[in-house]
Amino acid sequence: LHENITHSIELLQSLGYSVNKKKSELIPTTRICFLGFIIDSVAMTVQMQDEKAHKMIDHANHILSDPSPSIRSVASLIGQMTAALPAVKFGAVHIKSLEISKNRALVASQGDFQASMQLSHWDKVDIKWWQNHVLGATKSIVPRPITKTLFSDASNEGFGFFDQERHRKVGGRWSAEEKTQHINVLELAAAEICLRACCADMYHAHVKFFLDSQVAIACIRNQGSTRSINCNRVTRKILLFCEEHDLDLTLEYIRSEHNTEADSASREFRNPDTEWSLDTKIFNRLCNRFQFCPDIDMFASRLNHKVPTFCSWEWEPGAAHTDAFAIEWGRFPNIYAFPPFSVITRVLKKFLATDSRVHLLLVIPWWTTQPFFTLATKLLIAPPIAFKVGNHTLSLQHDKTQLHPLRKKLRLLAMFLSNSSTESKVFRDQYLECSPGHGARSHTASINHTSGDGSYIVVKGVYIPVTALFRTA
Repeated sequence: LHENITHSIELLQSLGYSVNKKKSELIPTTRICFLGFIIDSVAMTVQMQDEKAHKMIDHANHILSDPSPSIRSVASLIGQMTAALPAVKFGAVHIKSLEISKNRALVASQGDFQASMQLSHWDKVDIKWWQNHVLGATKSIVPRPITKTLFSDASNEGFGFFDQERHRKVGGRWSAEEKTQHINVLELAAAEICLRACCADMYHAHVKFFLDSQVAIACIRNQGSTRSINCNRVTRKILLFCEEHDLDLTLEYIRSEHNTEADSASREFRNPDTEWSLDTKIFNRLCNRFQFCPDIDMFASRLNHKVPTFCSWEWEPGAAHTDAFAIEWGRFPNIYAFPPFSVITRVLKKFLATDSRVHLLLVIPWWTTQPFFTLATKLLIAPPIAFKVGNHTLSLQHDKTQLHPLRKKLRLLAMFLSNSSTESKVFRDQYLECSPGHGARSHTASINHTSGDGSYIVVKGVYIPVTALFRTA
C-alpha cells in the first residue's frame, strides 16, 4: 500500500499536479475525517463530526429564540441541514416544511433576504427534530438485504397494492373527499396505505417498492416536495412511518401495463351494498342513550368504521381483524355491529355461541316477520330504540350522492343485547307481564308480538317499550 501511495503521488506530480500532504491521508486507515464527516470503512457508515453538529444546534437555538428570524438566517440553517444529509438518514423530510415557509416569505418580501419571517408550528417541530438527532447521527453506506417487495397503484376510484411475499392483492375505494385530490397525491396515498398495511409489524428492514408514477417516486426519493403542498404532506407521512420502523426504501418505476395486480385491485371492488354506513351522529346518539362504549366495530371498512378497532370483510388497511365469523368475539366485551341484512341471523348465532359474557349494540331493520327479529328480542337488556331512515341516515362513504334504495320505507331498530340469558331475564322482569284487556287474545310466552303503533314489543309474555331516537312534538 505504501508503495502504491508513493507511486500515485509521483505520478500526479509528474503530470503537473500539486499534492497537499497536510490535507491528505497518506497512512492507510479504516476511519477518516472528510468534509466534516467521519467515514468508517469497517462499519460502512458515515457520521457527522460533533463540532459541525454543535454549530448547527447553536444556530437552531438562535432561530427558535427569535420570534421573527430573518429569511437569510433561516436559509443559512437550511443550508447547514442540507450539508448534513449524507449522515442523517431521514433528514430531508424534516427540511421541506422549512423550505416551503422560506420560499413563501421570499415571495412576500419580493426576494429580500434581510426581511423577517414567521415560523409555523411544523417548522419549529422539524428544527427541534434536527437538534435532537444531528449529534452522533450515523448513516449506513451499504443497504440491508431486501426483505419485502410491494407494488401499488391508484385510479380515480380507488387504490390497489400487491404484496409479493404473501401473494396478497388488496384494493379499496377512495372516500368522496379523497377523490377530489390530484392523481399524483392519490398515487402517494396508495403507497402510504400499502406500506402501513404490509409493513405494520416490520422493523429494521429493506422494502422494494414498484410504482407506476414517476412523480410519486421523485417525491419519496427527495423525501418531500416544495412544489406541491399536498404531495409533500402525504410523502411526509410515508417517510415518518419509515423512520418510526427504521425501514429502507428502494423505489423502482414499473409501466402501468406491467403493474397488473395493483392496477386491477384499484379498479375492481366488491358489491357496494355491503358498504352502507350509519350516520356518525346517530351512532354517537345511540351510544349515549345506551351508555355504551364499543371496543370494536365488527362489520366495517377503512372508510366507514365507527371506532378505531374494526373488523373488515376482507383484508384491508387499518383493520385489526378480518372476517367477523372467523374470530373469537369473547375477546371484546362490548361490540357494535351494523351487518348486511342477509347475515343478521348468523351474527346472532355467533353472538350466542360466545362463551364469555359479551354486550352487543346491534342495528337491524324492523322486520318483525324475519326469524332474526324474534331471536334478537329475546336477548334484549334495554328497551330498543327505533328510527326512520332519511336521505342521510345511511350513506356510501365513497359516493355520498347515492341514496339507499329502501330509505322511503325502511325503519331501523337499535338493540342492546347480552348473550347471558340471566341478564336478559333480569331485564324482562322489570316490566309487567302482558295483561290483555277483556276479550283480547292473550300472547303466549312463545309469541313475539309488535304493537300496531310500534310503541312496544312482547317478549315471552312481557311488554317491552320501544323508544324513539328523535322525539316528536
